[in-house]
Amino acid sequence: MQRSRFFFSATSIAIVVLTLQIVLACVSAEHLPNQGTSSTNQGTTTIEQTKISTSTLQQMDVTLLKAPIQVSQAVFTKTFSEVEALIAELNTLIRARDYTRWTNFLSPEYTVRMSDAQVLSDLSASPILKRNERVLHSLADYFNYVVVPSRNNIKLNDLVFLSENEVEAIMIRDTKRVTVYRLININGQWKIGL
Repeated sequence: MQRSRFFFSATSIAIVVLTLQIVLACVSAEHLPNQGTSSTNQGTTTIEQTKISTSTLQQMDVTLLKAPIQVSQAVFTKTFSEVEALIAELNTLIRARDYTRWTNFLSPEYTVRMSDAQVLSDLSASPILKRNERVLHSLADYFNYVVVPSRNNIKLNDLVFLSENEVEAIMIRDTKRVTVYRLININGQWKIGL
């Protein structure tokens, strides 16, 4: 029972993180040349058109998905303003392709995870990256081939509080609520988290 709960949690986290990345990348896919076809690999689990190896799911730090919490209107308004300003700054630096500044907004856990060779390999197997013959070898590749095309025009519509220091930034796209960032407050600074 414990093992299946672990796998379910890892799968849920993978859906939140990777589906968002691929879906948002698809929005601007028309800006990339359409080449090649996608291939399949053994030992993978398909989640919303994103192939993730079983080993990646097992190696992910697993915490049970947190249920949203209620906060006061004052806390919501203050946090919304802070996150909205952060997203505006992120949009600007992503449009400018400023990788160095972007890395200043990452939590240590996010940096480690998105630099992991297996995670990058699994992301490279996504249909959009395969079609455009993009292979991710580093965090910089992830920034250039996933973040830049998909996250340069994010708008904050709502927040979901997972704790007082952890929120999901929500954008409404075609009447659907999409988590565009999971943010964590570290020493008074909002950072992109897992």
